[in-house]
Amino acid sequence: MLMSATIFEGYDITIFHLATPEIARTFHLGNPSIGAMASIVRFGGMLSFFVVILADRYGRKPIISVTVLCYTVLTLFTALSVGVGSFTIFQSLAQIFLAAEFGVAVTMISEEFPDERRGRAIAALHMVAFLGVTAAALTYAMMAESAWGWRGMYLLGLAPLVMVFFLRRGLRETARFHALERARAAAGQPRPEFWTSIRNCLAPLAGPVWAYRRRARLGVKFVRKKGCVVVGFRERAAPYVAQLTRCEVLAAPVGELIAPLAAMLTELSIRERVPQIEVAVADHATALVLRVLSAPSEADAARLRQFAALYGVRLYLQPGGLDSVVPLDPPVEPLRYALARSGVELEFAPVDFIQVNGAVNEALVERAAQLLELDDAATLLDLYCGLGNFTLALARAAGRAVGVEGEGALIERARGNARRNGIGNAEFHLANLATPPDATASWMRQAYTHVLLDPPRTGAPAMLAAVAALAPQRVLYISCHPGSLARDLGVLVHEHGFALQAAGIVDMFPHTTHVESLALLTAGGRRAQRTAPPA
Repeated sequence: MLMSATIFEGYDITIFHLATPEIARTFHLGNPSIGAMASIVRFGGMLSFFVVILADRYGRKPIISVTVLCYTVLTLFTALSVGVGSFTIFQSLAQIFLAAEFGVAVTMISEEFPDERRGRAIAALHMVAFLGVTAAALTYAMMAESAWGWRGMYLLGLAPLVMVFFLRRGLRETARFHALERARAAAGQPRPEFWTSIRNCLAPLAGPVWAYRRRARLGVKFVRKKGCVVVGFRERAAPYVAQLTRCEVLAAPVGELIAPLAAMLTELSIRERVPQIEVAVADHATALVLRVLSAPSEADAARLRQFAALYGVRLYLQPGGLDSVVPLDPPVEPLRYALARSGVELEFAPVDFIQVNGAVNEALVERAAQLLELDDAATLLDLYCGLGNFTLALARAAGRAVGVEGEGALIERARGNARRNGIGNAEFHLANLATPPDATASWMRQAYTHVLLDPPRTGAPAMLAAVAALAPQRVLYISCHPGSLARDLGVLVHEHGFALQAAGIVDMFPHTTHVESLALLTAGGRRAQRTAPPA
């Protein structure tokens, strides 16, 4: 029964496109008016969000039934339109409920189908749209030259819509929604209010969209047919490097150095032994780390030094793993970036993880401080703390801050940054955060009022039970992968009783498909108590 969502979508879209010339003749529309009408109609689909979120309050079954009913009625009104204004309004409103029907259908499939069948079920939901396209084509062939014209095509679509509305009365509510209702009742939580859901959407964070990327990895390849080194980004699922001459998103001066880099590398004797370059742009210096599979000759080293002096960059060599990185001409001053509004300056190594967008990172740190609402009585636990990006900035507002990270070099960097910034209320611990933490670890035996998580793309599944056991008042989850964020929030809310208070997106990676997200949770309806008191 859920498959009808995409069947109707395919039918509706195909009818609209096939019948556009007839609709234009009926209402005496020129091409600009047709374009404006189509844009307004399709905009209605974007507003479906406000219908879909009602499924979390009233249930999936009632909302999907309402969407079919409303879409059916609006389809009838579309067929009876007396002018372009009424046609546009009715079709735009119909798109709201058509898109909402599809959104709720995907939600129901995601909740009802097991993991191993879920992807195929959603793929099947998309595939059956072809049946709607076929039905629309056949309908057009019958009705195009009839007296009913395009109106008849919309009227014929009413029959299956009415049938589906009555058949779906036997559709059952999802077990996941029933479990959510039971959890709400047990915790004494009310159903979410519509406007509360809207208010809890945080304003997006954004920054510069060009020349913003301060960390990157460039692919390098000597192409014999071209007789030169190609520098650029590796193509997805292919062994090729896209040849670039410049890159508009890389921070200055690197964005303009790709062509000079390629020319310089072509001159080296080891040009076939340099597969990549790591880019790190600090506030006061630019570092380029050349992965070298063979040591450069004296002539190569001289050419590298000449390039570094000409363009004002620092060159490093990486003959092995990350711990093998050395400057071409030691010693060098450490790389640094500042969080000026937090009064913190952080040192980092050229291959350390740092947020790629410096301006947005600083805005994100400030947003974290606002959401956590720290004070002198607060104790913050920062999981996946890295070199102290959040820990040290937030320690300025907290009574105490504890950072935990799985990479030893970053922990040492974080401790050094704390000393250099004169922050004595921050401490750092090394721990494997890919597995459930040892309850006897010193950092696990402390009490925390606030927890911040900023895990890698895989999320923090091993840490969720431990976070719940610590019973913080507030949890801020920052993620670079919406899928793992949604999964982990589901566990924290449905299994551990936290309440989602706010969520938003961060445009950390302009001109890409990636997005940073953040979500604030509170202890919810349960009392914030540790499952085991600290020793």
